[in-house]
Parts: sequence; structure tokens; C-alpha cells
Amino acid sequence: GGSNELIFSGAVLFIILIGIFGIRQNNVFSNTENISSPTKHVKYEKSGLDDNNKIELTRRLEKLIETEKPFLNPEISLRELAQKINTQPNHLSQILNEQFEMNFNDFINSKRVDEFCTKIKNNEFKHYKLIEIAYECGFSSKSVFNRNFKRITGKTPSEYKKEIQNVSSQSKVI
Repeated sequence: GGSNELIFSGAVLFIILIGIFGIRQNNVFSNTENISSPTKHVKYEKSGLDDNNKIELTRRLEKLIETEKPFLNPEISLRELAQKINTQPNHLSQILNEQFEMNFNDFINSKRVDEFCTKIKNNEFKHYKLIEIAYECGFSSKSVFNRNFKRITGKTPSEYKKEIQNVSSQSKVI
């Protein structure tokens, strides 16, 4: 008697656990690409931007980012950036979404993180605190900097700095 009840209880518990984990599991078999890709085209269907305009705007944006680094301004807005490349904010937003697969904030913050990574490798900034370098790169708060840095690089800023220092100290030995 007691042994059968124990086996039965174990089997019931096992089935309940399978049910719980099954419910919590993401849709493994759903093809999310087919669901989301038509919406991209529908979203900008009436924007009036043809492929040549998109290529030209992308080129102007990349040149501006490289030469003027507008992302260093903590107050930069979508409207301001659009004005700098002589387009409408909704067209810039479309370029960022389609060409870079990012929204405005993610795009600007990714450029700021790139700049931070460049500066931290530069000896000129080795006596700066991490947050001071982050402010130099256009971040306006420590939490926004830390969150975006971790999201983009997969590391915290201090982990990244340590990694850079290890690489540079190893190269000096050789």
C-alpha cells in the first residue's frame, strides 16, 4: 500500500512540474519571423522614402556621427539629429529602425558606448573615473550609462576596464 501511494504521489508531482514548466516555456514552435516581418513593411508603407533616399540619409547620418559626434550632447533629440541631416524626424526614425534595427535612444546610446570604449583605451583618460568618461561621452546619468553599457557589451564598465587593462599589460610583456 504505502509504496504505491509514494509512486503515485511522485508521478502526480512530476506531471504537475511538467505542466508548470510547459506553461512558462516560450513558444518554441512558433515562427516569430513570419509574424513580425510584414509589420516592418506595413509600418513605413506610406512614408515616401524610396531606397535611394534611404541610402542617402543613412550615408549622411553615418558621416555626421563620425565627424560631429552629435551623441556627445546629452540633450540631443530625434528632431535635432534629423535637422542636422536635413530630413524629417519620422524619416530619421525609419532609417534607424530599418537600417540599424534600433530606435533613436538605443542608437544614440550605442554610439556613446562605442565612444566610451574608445576613450577608455586612450592613455589620456586613464586617470579619469569611469563615470567621468561616461559624462564626456554624452551620458547624463550613471544608471542610464551602466544599464546601456551592460546591455550593449554584456559586461559592466568596470569588468570592461579590467579586461582592457589585462590585455594591455599582457601585450607589454611580449
